Amino acid sequence: MERVHDSRVAWASFDDLVRAIQDIAAEPHGDWFVSDRPTATERERELLRELVQFLIAENLVGATRKRVVVVAARIALVEYLQYSVYMCQPGRLFQRSAHMGFYANKSIDHHFPAIQATVDDILLTPEGVAATQDHGVSAEIHLRLKRLIEALERDQSDRLGEMHKVMLLSAPDATETVVLPNDIINDLTSESGRTIPFTQGQRYVWLDQLASHPKTSSALVAGSY
Repeated sequence: MERVHDSRVAWASFDDLVRAIQDIAAEPHGDWFVSDRPTATERERELLRELVQFLIAENLVGATRKRVVVVAARIALVEYLQYSVYMCQPGRLFQRSAHMGFYANKSIDHHFPAIQATVDDILLTPEGVAATQDHGVSAEIHLRLKRLIEALERDQSDRLGEMHKVMLLSAPDATETVVLPNDIINDLTSESGRTIPFTQGQRYVWLDQLASHPKTSSALVAGSY
């Protein structure tokens, strides 16, 4: 194939494309009206999200690096430290990730547990857990879910009796959990200089970025998306 000699054409990886799409498709922050940056419509954001989901489904993104999903975790961090799980609404989409991080209280917690299994659309009751055996859930996962229900009942959790997606995570002191010497302080700012959250839903970084023990989110996001 002949080279294309045109300055308007540039090579980019699918990872670059996803990063650009997620930047464009992000919900506008409160200072959008003082910025000259174009803002995508809700329909355009929906179409862009569908494109990203297609690229993920085709395994075209992040094939050679381990991904970390960092979730907004006002409650989830406490639940992880108590139960070694992440619970959210059923059907929520995540890119395939090896580890999870928790953004809460203006910082990313220093624990990054391994994602060991995911069970979607589970009713958090003893009967709901028992039903998972009819859907091919292994004995080990079933036992962990059973112990989760027992712990939720003991603590009288509001999660009981609700449908959830449950992600089983390595314990805070497990060898599979990456533990940094410090939390990562969020110092991201908008174009106007206002501090903005690291994420209001979920955001992805690469596991190898944690090896340098970043102290701030701006140091972490270099090369992330």
